Amino acid sequence: MVNPALLSQAKGLDVADRWQLAAELWASVEAEDFPVAPEIRALLEERRAEAVSDPLVGRTWAEIKADWHDARR
Repeated sequence: MVNPALLSQAKGLDVADRWQLAAELWASVEAEDFPVAPEIRALLEERRAEAVSDPLVGRTWAEIKADWHDARR
């Protein structure tokens, strides 16, 4: 469980700082910390292979984030 005081302090940050905090927290988590079911791992590997074989297929994180923000307006 998250410390309520810590969460409140984080929510008090401006948006850019909250994004930075989220990114740094996410980066601090090791892949081994998340058990991934074999079927999910296979799906992720398949998608990674597709992205590597044809980098023009798919969308960048920036595109996805922009679409998400546009949809919320």
